[in-house]
Amino acid sequence: MRTVLPSVDVRAPGRREPLPYALLAVGGGILLGGLVLAYQLRSTTATELAIAGVMIGLACVIVGNPRRCLLAALLLDIPLEWGKYLLWNQAAGKVGAIAGLNISVTTIALAALFTLWMFDRPSAAPRLRLRAALPLIVYLGVNAASLLVAQDKTLGMYNLALLAQLLLMFIYVVSTVRTREDIRFVVAVLLAGLLAESALILLIYVAGPNMSFLGLRNRVSPADYGGRVGGTVGSPNGAAAYLCLLLPLAIAVLVSNANRQLRRLATAALPLGVLALVVTGSRGGWASFAISTAIIGVWMVRRGLILARTAVLAAVFVAVLSVPLWGTVAQRVGGNDNGAAASRLPLMKLAGEMVSAHPLLGVGVNNVGIDIPQYAGPEFDGQFLYTVHNKYLLVWAEAGIGALLAFVWFLVATLRRGWRTGRARDPTLSPLAVGLSAGIAGQIAHMGVDVFNGKPEVEGLWLAAGLLAAMEMILRRERALQRLPRRGWRAARDFVSTHTEPLTAGSTR
Repeated sequence: MRTVLPSVDVRAPGRREPLPYALLAVGGGILLGGLVLAYQLRSTTATELAIAGVMIGLACVIVGNPRRCLLAALLLDIPLEWGKYLLWNQAAGKVGAIAGLNISVTTIALAALFTLWMFDRPSAAPRLRLRAALPLIVYLGVNAASLLVAQDKTLGMYNLALLAQLLLMFIYVVSTVRTREDIRFVVAVLLAGLLAESALILLIYVAGPNMSFLGLRNRVSPADYGGRVGGTVGSPNGAAAYLCLLLPLAIAVLVSNANRQLRRLATAALPLGVLALVVTGSRGGWASFAISTAIIGVWMVRRGLILARTAVLAAVFVAVLSVPLWGTVAQRVGGNDNGAAASRLPLMKLAGEMVSAHPLLGVGVNNVGIDIPQYAGPEFDGQFLYTVHNKYLLVWAEAGIGALLAFVWFLVATLRRGWRTGRARDPTLSPLAVGLSAGIAGQIAHMGVDVFNGKPEVEGLWLAAGLLAAMEMILRRERALQRLPRRGWRAARDFVSTHTEPLTAGSTR
């Protein structure tokens, strides 16, 4: 038996006066037009961020639900990367460090979401949940401690500021996503972002990379990556990591009891996402997707959702769908990669030397790239020196063994939550949990051969982990209510209905 929690009609009579909101919409439109005109005359970071803020505010006024609009903006910012890195350090950026202070739509949306939360009625405000975030809190704390030994503390602060933003995002999702409707909304926006980004990647691949509008642009030149495309996410490897996280979720939606609209969205996003993954040319991404689909395929066969031969036919269908791009695949697998794969081993060796010299606190968060030349002897003259392409070694070299243990703790705890929710046999949440867990498992493998420190990669991973924690808590609450006696059940149901509102509610409090 599932509790259906009430939602509040934000347009119901008495909730707000129409005239003030109409004036706000008109004023916001005029302000937005003026900012766009100013941007055309002179493009500046301040103008871009102001346009982003006004567009989000205008959407909140028009739709009438600020929380959902802000959360949707945050989720879509994962692939679109609408923001700026202020105080950019060119030299640090060339060696793979987080080389500036990130201010983005995510920053604006988080500030507004926490402000709305702060002014909630005490009886309706979500309870702050920190237990699931404990590994990430420890991880952030150990990284902050590594600043004591960092050569460039400013670079370290850039990375800490980004991690702090994403920790707040994790806490917000875990604390406020409390109903099945909330889960469906988040999944729908994630799939919409997957569909849009996949279409952009394919468009850039076919039509060319010259795309830019109000800070949305193709992040890298395909010529610099041998024709590979990264879209608005960033590097081709970063784009592949984003796609591989959400493609298993799209598969899971198709075998769940999701509504027709969500299934249609997944049906559209899945083939485009697979094609986009192919043109990224990321071998690590391809391996990650193979691992994820194998996991979710085995789960579906064991649950009797599909037959084994159906899974094989699906794999053949995907292979046939990618036939026009087999030349790209063959070139990346068997062709000359200009030493990209071979360069990873020397970088791992240098990172290992950093770990040996600084096992406790590392060389300082976000400082590995700029410190690597100090560990490279004459035999590395002319070699490609860059941040190590192994997330685990990178974490250890940057912030020491404590950071690595906290990071592994976070990954293991996340997979355990996904496993428990997947075993629950809930027709809605279990498939979604398996899809997210499969995507995360693929990324765990991908992190062994990539840097994985950019905003889209980290934000996507932490968002998926927060969503799994929210799913587990929803199931726990429903099971606890079902075990109550009938009289206790009614009282508990009334209490939950009063104190737990989905994201569709409370927009004008």
